[in-house]
Amino acid sequence: MPQIELPPAPRVLHEYTVRRDRLGRWVVSEAHGLGAGVFFTCKAACRFALREADNDASRVHLEEAEQVPSA
Repeated sequence: MPQIELPPAPRVLHEYTVRRDRLGRWVVSEAHGLGAGVFFTCKAACRFALREADNDASRVHLEEAEQVPSA
């Protein structure tokens, strides 16, 4: 049986947003809801987002923090 060669799948470039939620956690979310994570530090969240974005910093966006309630 002859093999059928399929064209390569188009590469999807994902956009990630890093932000702080009301509880003080750092949240990473993908623009289309395809990936997410919750982290204790901004550094860990940014490292995750950069890794997921193939180290393309132009696809990682840091939003200003929401007000964290004082304890």
